[in-house]
This record gives sequence, structure tokens and C-alpha cells, in this order.
Amino acid sequence: MTQQTKRPNLLPYLLVLLVLVGVYGFMNKPVEAEPSYAEVRELFESEQVSAFTVTDTTLRMKLREPIDGKTELKKDLFSVTLFYDDLGELIEQQKADGIIEDYDFTADHSINYVRALYFSGARHFRHLVLPLRPLRGRKRRRPHGKIRHGVVQDRRRQQAPHDVL
Repeated sequence: MTQQTKRPNLLPYLLVLLVLVGVYGFMNKPVEAEPSYAEVRELFESEQVSAFTVTDTTLRMKLREPIDGKTELKKDLFSVTLFYDDLGELIEQQKADGIIEDYDFTADHSINYVRALYFSGARHFRHLVLPLRPLRGRKRRRPHGKIRHGVVQDRRRQQAPHDVL
């Protein structure tokens, strides 16, 4: 009889390698450079913005003159409310003067209550409901007495001082 050697299964290793290559490709894709908030503010103050829209927390600006070959810039804002509090008067003045031709703040910038309730509900579910579930088919039994070194001492049968000889 000849003994055959068992070959290792290479499929799991190939799948891990494929996932690693995919993650590497996803993480190293080129990212478009985003202007800083100070640069955005400078663009508004120097009257370079002709139109802009705010969708959720993304500001998209159309510029009068190209900067680095781009006539449109995008900036993710930390807070739309802070942006409007900072530049709102300037925007209204430039709109009245005809410098800003069009802008849009109509997107819903309120709190997503469904998302907030989902995450807070998940936290409460984890702390309140999960401890109530059965322990994987086993009944939870507790002894009636104290356990010391593997011996159960029953509290119901405590000896009175007069029982001791």
C-alpha cells in the first residue's frame, strides 16, 4: 500500500489574500483634496463664490475663476448652523449685491431621530434584554447554601450550640 500525503486546503488562504488586496486597494484610492474652512471663508470674503448648495453637511461651491484648474469645490462642514452663523450676513449681503447668484440651504439639517433612537435603543437592548435570555438551553441552578472548596454547606441545617457535643 502506498501512503498518500494529504494536501493542505489553500482556499482559505486565497480568500484572505483576496480580502487583503481589496482592502489595500480601497484604502489607497486617491482622495480629492478638500479646502480648509479658513480657505472657504476667504473665498466668500474675496467674492470668488458665484453659487453654492448645502446638502446635509456638504458644501458645494461654484467659483468665478478656476483655482488649480477647478471651478467647483466641495467641503464637508462640521456644522451647517455654525457655517451660517459665521457667514450668513456676508452671504445675504453678497446675494443682495448680485455677487452670489444662487444658493440653496433647503436640505434637512435636523437630527436624524430614527438613527439616534436606533443606537440608543441598541444600547438599552444590550443592557436590559440580553441578560434575560436563557443560557443556551441550560437551566440556571443555584445551590441553597454557600459553596466552599467544592462542598455545599446547607444553611437550613445549621447546628445550634446545644447540638454540638
